[in-house]
Amino acid sequence: MHTSKAAPQLNTQHLLADFVPWINAHVVVTKSKHPRKGTHGIVTNVLRGPGTSVEPRIQIRPLAYDPSAPFSLIVVDYDDVVEAR
Repeated sequence: MHTSKAAPQLNTQHLLADFVPWINAHVVVTKSKHPRKGTHGIVTNVLRGPGTSVEPRIQIRPLAYDPSAPFSLIVVDYDDVVEAR
């Protein structure tokens, strides 16, 4: 016996609230006296929550290959990066 059920609905409000337009954006670290100042990278994650300050923190994957740290990620404050052009 087959009974038809209504298809589950997608909760779009949840998706819109979690949408982060910065993911995959090309950025440059601009913080004064930061050891990676001038590094170009791609935003991989935006960190928000109780462990961060009021401003969100940005996780960046550097574009330049570094053999001593091939899979490194940089975490900086939102105000310490600008979009690369």
